[in-house]
Amino acid sequence: MQTNTVNKKISSNLEYYHSSLPICTEDPWSTLNHLEFNPDYAQRSTFELTIDNVLEDIDVPSIYHELYHKVVSTSQESSIQIDLLFSLSDGLSPSNQHKIKEIIETTEITLNAFNVCVALIACVQNNLDVSLESVYEHKNDLPIPIISTRTDNSKDTEDDMVSTTTTVILPTTMVNNEERTEAQKTMNHWLLLDMDHITISHLDTSPTNSFFFFKHVRYEIESEKLRTRVYRRYSDFWWLGEMLLCRYPFRLIPHLPPKKIGGRNAVFEEKRRKGLSKFINAVVRHPVLGKDEIVFIFLSYPSDFQGWKRGKPPSLDEEFVRKTHDISYLERLIPMDLEDRINRMKKRISVTLQYYERMYLVMNEIVKLKKELGTDYVRYSVTLNELDKECWIMDCQGCSKMKQSYESIIKSMHQAGVILNRQASNTGDSIIENLKQQRDLLESFRDLLERREKDTNSIQNEQILARQMARYKQGKVEPALAHDEEQQQQEERYGSIVFDKTTGGLSLVQQREVFIKYCFWNELSYFHKHQAYVSAMYKQYVKDEVRHARQWNEHWKQLETVASEMPTEPLDFL
Repeated sequence: MQTNTVNKKISSNLEYYHSSLPICTEDPWSTLNHLEFNPDYAQRSTFELTIDNVLEDIDVPSIYHELYHKVVSTSQESSIQIDLLFSLSDGLSPSNQHKIKEIIETTEITLNAFNVCVALIACVQNNLDVSLESVYEHKNDLPIPIISTRTDNSKDTEDDMVSTTTTVILPTTMVNNEERTEAQKTMNHWLLLDMDHITISHLDTSPTNSFFFFKHVRYEIESEKLRTRVYRRYSDFWWLGEMLLCRYPFRLIPHLPPKKIGGRNAVFEEKRRKGLSKFINAVVRHPVLGKDEIVFIFLSYPSDFQGWKRGKPPSLDEEFVRKTHDISYLERLIPMDLEDRINRMKKRISVTLQYYERMYLVMNEIVKLKKELGTDYVRYSVTLNELDKECWIMDCQGCSKMKQSYESIIKSMHQAGVILNRQASNTGDSIIENLKQQRDLLESFRDLLERREKDTNSIQNEQILARQMARYKQGKVEPALAHDEEQQQQEERYGSIVFDKTTGGLSLVQQREVFIKYCFWNELSYFHKHQAYVSAMYKQYVKDEVRHARQWNEHWKQLETVASEMPTEPLDFL
């Protein structure tokens, strides 16, 4: 009976998905639980719940991933994995354990089956029904299992299989969480307090030389934080973008407005100015790019910038090579489900980009229609003003009063048009620009994923990395960071690589892989925090619309007094 009820509920939900547009109302890169829209899946009217499909495409809590990696790394045998999972969980009676095993009843524990097992354990601990239906009903808010914190000195029964994993998993996780929290605080401090704001103004247009008709535009750049004012050309912005791409291949590099030769007008120049403004502000807003020395020089070098570029060309080596990193610390910051997060992002980014493009176009149409409506109000007031309002009957009191009211209506209609145009401009400068900014950020992340794919397919050489890094050590290469002659002698003497606690004894190629993962975790966090700007965008939009509505209401209330005094009875027109 319960299964039939659930199947009916599932059928109605699938029909709703099949009949509605698949618009993502949630954050597509969040780790929150939700069912992703699947057209093929939605075509089924009903389906039977199994351990393989009950949590299909569900983003489970991070503790599920951590338990999976810990248990699977201990044993590959399914029965031992389940028993070990039971031993790590509090409050499981033998009868509950037997019931969970009957539900799982599989010879091979897949990731989905393991997650279902953890969810069933959490259902027991949270006094929920222990069944697949219960797991499905709570799929968007899966319960968190209570993990045992017992030590080796605690008294256990024969059936209680407590291993050293029990005493390791929680302290390690807690330490990692504390370190991640500190790293997040550093990023929050940068985003909230250290953020610069750059203003770009169109300065002038002048020929590049006396023999050609091509012209270039200089832009005045003002930094609020640095209190500097410099002048740059579009080619300087392009150069900066290329430098950042070489120096930070695994960071979010903002997009630049496209190049164009010929056919440039005032509308194009204004779009380019706004695009350059979005680019440079996105650069200084980034917690890593914003601290780069090239960015600082770009914003502050007052004299011949072209001469500086020729005289002091910056290094094109990537971030991992130029700086020394505590790889062990960075590795602890990387969450265990990082690859799952990246894969979820990879699956959704294309459709999310399409939705943001659609939202941008729709909002652009709203602004356009509001401007056209404002123009129509003005046109109506002009037409009404040209209307002959003189009455052909002398001493007509009604027409005389109407003539006086017409003047107020004309002014009010014209003012209404001005108000609508001003509101449309405010909307265009706020929410439309913010939608474009979010779309650009998604495109930057898509490009980042593509660069990672290319890097994964390329072959990294240990010796090349060592030579590159040696240039930044002033001839002194640290052990376990590069294979210099001294280290090779030590290896020959002792037969092993000298262990460095900051690198964990990893080779340079392995260290670089860890660093790339750390960069992706950092960029995902930075990307996720931008949802605060999306929330602020809508908050400001609603606030502006309320203010516009009040202004619109007050405007017509003023005219209501005038309109109420207009003659409306036939007897007024003699």
